[in-house]
Amino acid sequence: MDFLFLMDSHIINIIFVYNKLKKMKNSKGIIITFILILVASLTRILPHPPNVTPLAAMCLFGGSILGLNIKTIGVAFSSLFLSDFVINNTFMRSFYPEISGLVWWSDYMYWTYAGFLGLVLMGVLLKNNKSVSRLLIVSIIGSCFFFMITNFGTWIQGFIYPKTLSGLTACLSAGVPFFRNSLLSTVGFSFVIFYSYKFITAKIPSFKIA
Repeated sequence: MDFLFLMDSHIINIIFVYNKLKKMKNSKGIIITFILILVASLTRILPHPPNVTPLAAMCLFGGSILGLNIKTIGVAFSSLFLSDFVINNTFMRSFYPEISGLVWWSDYMYWTYAGFLGLVLMGVLLKNNKSVSRLLIVSIIGSCFFFMITNFGTWIQGFIYPKTLSGLTACLSAGVPFFRNSLLSTVGFSFVIFYSYKFITAKIPSFKIA
């Protein structure tokens, strides 16, 4: 019952924002961007190599195309929460033996969401300049930022590593093998998404937002 209530509430929120977006200028392009962000967040629950998803790239894209639109950010984080809810109650349920019933929230999510919000903000830097060099630089910096903030969050919680400089070093070192996949997927997906958008809007100008 709780799971169905959560699904219903998120679906209602998404439909509400979708209807609002339809009334906005350039609604076709905004709705397509909205759908892409939603799909990207839901890819987290599909089988994939560690840290290889288009989500970070979509955060950059969303920030560059839609800016800091509170409705769009709300939908992005609502869909993130929904995917986290599924992950925490299926694949990662064994990590929460102390919790009875459904896992609604975990401390790691503060840091993960802060990382994604930072990527959205960095995407704004691409709003007026989406050159190859600028996209490459921002996607690399974004990957590094996300790596640092999420690993810092793991360290500061103190569950796995001691809250010492050596503990922080060990935490960052343990994350390095995963960072390679994260960096390559963020850079790769960023170029695919941004230049696919450029190609589509060149063919269908009415889809262009920014």
